[in-house]
Amino acid sequence: MNTSIEFQARNIKFLEFEISNQCQYAYVHQWCPRSRLGTEQLVRLSKHAIQKVMEYFAKFGFNGSVYFSIYNEPLTDSRIFDLIKMAKEAMPLCKVQMYTNGLLLNPYTVDRLVDAGLDTLRISLYSDCIEYAWAVNRVRKSGKCNVSISPRLSLSPKTDAGYDDRIGLYDRNLNCTDPCYMPIQYFNVNCKGDVMLCWDEWKSSVTFGNVNTDSVEDILMNPKRISVIESLKKGNRYGVCAGCDRPTEMCISEYRSDLKL
Repeated sequence: MNTSIEFQARNIKFLEFEISNQCQYAYVHQWCPRSRLGTEQLVRLSKHAIQKVMEYFAKFGFNGSVYFSIYNEPLTDSRIFDLIKMAKEAMPLCKVQMYTNGLLLNPYTVDRLVDAGLDTLRISLYSDCIEYAWAVNRVRKSGKCNVSISPRLSLSPKTDAGYDDRIGLYDRNLNCTDPCYMPIQYFNVNCKGDVMLCWDEWKSSVTFGNVNTDSVEDILMNPKRISVIESLKKGNRYGVCAGCDRPTEMCISEYRSDLKL
């Protein structure tokens, strides 16, 4: 078991920030955790906390992906353009990606996203009545950003990947013994600043610290985090992880060649 801070920091390939608790689709899609977590009182992750995390990983030459959504719609937050720009300036080697339900896309927002430095725009299509071909064409014409559309027209927890049934995570034991490498690669920060075990663990019942009050180094080296990582690497899915049967193949990212076990 390698517990050096550099080993832990360089294994992080995804920085995911839930920049607010807002999403317009929250109460339409009852299978989405945001429908249970609520949106009534606005909660926003501070820009200072986000910058603090970025500056820390920049010291290790972070070259992974940055997202500004977990259970939120990033375009509901006017800061999104500045945050994308901040990520590219702080970590020039990173790739900024964004999932959006697309409702707030228009020529103005598309151009601002591209100009801010967005690398990949992923539109989750929740209605067959909405046409986003114009957005795809506009992004591609810029030559600066990739774009894709993911149809999710069933309004159900079953996606093309088949692993989006998160609501019932806490009420089942699937007896999966596949090793999981999610926590060793992901640094997930919810809108309250808590660093989550995994973005599937939507209640944030297991956390490793809070970026508003704790140093990133202390969070990475939290004994509880190290223990969880080592257990999951051996396929020991206990506690909340017992409700997940995501196979090992889906727990290794596109940065698999950089993953050190």
